[in-house]
Amino acid sequence: MADEKRIIQGYEEMHCIRLGGKEFIIAENKDEEARYMVCDCTWNNPLGIDFFDNAIGSADYLEIMKEFTNRLSEQVIILETERETRGIPLEVVKDGDCHSIRDVDLEGQCIVIKAEKFSPEFRSIDHQLALCTGGNGANPDARGQTVFCQNLITGKTEAWRRFDIAGLMPPDRLPDWARVNLEALQEDAGKKPVEEPPKPLDKEQFWQIIDEAREKAGRWQDMYEPLFEALSRLDEPDIIQWRLIFDEYYALSRKNGLWAAADIMLRGCSDGSFDYFRGWLIAQGKDVFLGALAEPDSLVDLKTVKALGYEVLSSEYTPMDGYEENARFERIIYAAGNAYENKYGTEVDFYKILVRNHLTEQERADIAGEIVYSKIIDEKWGGKGVPLDEIDTNLERLCPKLYVLFNEPDVPEVSAEKESVLEKIKQSQQKPEPKKPKPEKKIKTKTEPEL
Repeated sequence: MADEKRIIQGYEEMHCIRLGGKEFIIAENKDEEARYMVCDCTWNNPLGIDFFDNAIGSADYLEIMKEFTNRLSEQVIILETERETRGIPLEVVKDGDCHSIRDVDLEGQCIVIKAEKFSPEFRSIDHQLALCTGGNGANPDARGQTVFCQNLITGKTEAWRRFDIAGLMPPDRLPDWARVNLEALQEDAGKKPVEEPPKPLDKEQFWQIIDEAREKAGRWQDMYEPLFEALSRLDEPDIIQWRLIFDEYYALSRKNGLWAAADIMLRGCSDGSFDYFRGWLIAQGKDVFLGALAEPDSLVDLKTVKALGYEVLSSEYTPMDGYEENARFERIIYAAGNAYENKYGTEVDFYKILVRNHLTEQERADIAGEIVYSKIIDEKWGGKGVPLDEIDTNLERLCPKLYVLFNEPDVPEVSAEKESVLEKIKQSQQKPEPKKPKPEKKIKTKTEPEL
């Protein structure tokens, strides 16, 4: 849950205690007659969002505090009863009590979840022991970290991360109840049909995600958010695969001849600028990307590039198409890493995971096989062709159309009538102010607020 205070139906959180898989909350609204409120919060729904219910409001703080403590007491009794029913001595399995999982395939084995991954009331052996049933994280060499398992007591399926696991439970340390349950779960798992592993995300899906994000945004300058959201919806291996495919295209476009196009469009180009330029180029989609490698001068046909050319030479001309100061898109480089950390947290470095993973030779061949380089692009960065230090003096020869556009374009004249139209266009592209939320309904004494 977030550390900052939440606003619940207009009430600001005052006190909160998490116990037994739910939260008990006291909140306050100084403007309400029923100034104080107590409610419960759960989040075990498909979206994992906070769900508030069982709310009671009152002007009497002690009355609300009494209700709050009564709910806590009832929850404690429920947890104590559950523990007594199981009859399992209170014991915690520590990291040092386990066998290492380094380079170990976990599937089918009894694993121990780290005690600190549970809330205090659940830090005991009956919650820690589980049978690993699969997941990318079960394989030490896989791209993902997710590990699926079944709790040895409840049999419920749980999802953890490989770094949440303390180790393998030594067979000689397994309690009798755990051994019996483990054997039963292993037998059931052996009866289930083996499912075909899902196919990894391919290059066509990579470009589809790019195109859909750009189309949803309406223009490439605004496509980061929809791209980030689309990547966040992918499964872990596919987020990694998307970034690996991005890196492959990114590397294959690092060519001296393409640098010439960037140098013209950016009015000078550094290493960093060229990196961001190639991010911009990928954001334009597959056809534009492949077309630029086949003929860098083909970028002159893009409306946004024409707009950039006019803008460079005329502060009066306002292009009708969306444009930015430069053809650079740095944020696309970090989109997959940010989506990964947003979805799975920052405990594991996304870029360390990338280092351990790679595309197959066939995947790399499929990507490279579609690329046809122009005559001005050398076979590899730093290889034969126009030397990098000579590009500045050869721009007009290397990309004649782009050179003309960014140096001697026929800049449209702007009349007073056109200025008026262009101003309306600019205003229409501005995002509307967000609507103010309607006032919340009052919570009457001893009633249940709508949550």
